[in-house]
Amino acid sequence: MKTQDAEAVQDLIPCFECTGTLRAVIIPYLTQLPGLGEVTVEDVPMLRCPDCGDTVIGHQGSDRIDSCLNEIRRAHDLALPKSGPANSSLGGRGWHE
Repeated sequence: MKTQDAEAVQDLIPCFECTGTLRAVIIPYLTQLPGLGEVTVEDVPMLRCPDCGDTVIGHQGSDRIDSCLNEIRRAHDLALPKSGPANSSLGGRGWHE
């Protein structure tokens, strides 16, 4: 029988940059959009190391960012990202130029 502590230990992910442990956080994500400048996406789930500050954005965070940025683009009549593989670090999507 597993204890709750044993299950929690299995969920720990070591930091890729230091000896710390990544922790789940929900924080704002700042980025730049051509034609609009700095944009903040609120409430993005990601993992962050409390020791070095390194962050890892997974599928949930990437989906949240993509959804919010697409909504902002539509509201400002800007080009939406192309679907399919590309060189973007957020969900493998590219941008119209």
